[in-house]
Amino acid sequence: MGNLSEKVNAVLEDMKELYLHDSRPWIIGLSGGKDSTCITQLVYTMLLSLPPEKRTKTVYVLSADVMVES
Repeated sequence: MGNLSEKVNAVLEDMKELYLHDSRPWIIGLSGGKDSTCITQLVYTMLLSLPPEKRTKTVYVLSADVMVES
């Protein structure tokens, strides 16, 4: 795997497969830090890439205050 774009696309494809694999909801903990923000953005991007009829799974984004200021 070469450049960053290819790696991100591979991650998005893996996420798509996992999303479509079953009907269990996803829960994303969002603290606002760089890691949780990145994961939330990747999930959002993956969902937008799916046709609307395949977006059947509920995805919850829970805000978590970790008591750390930026």
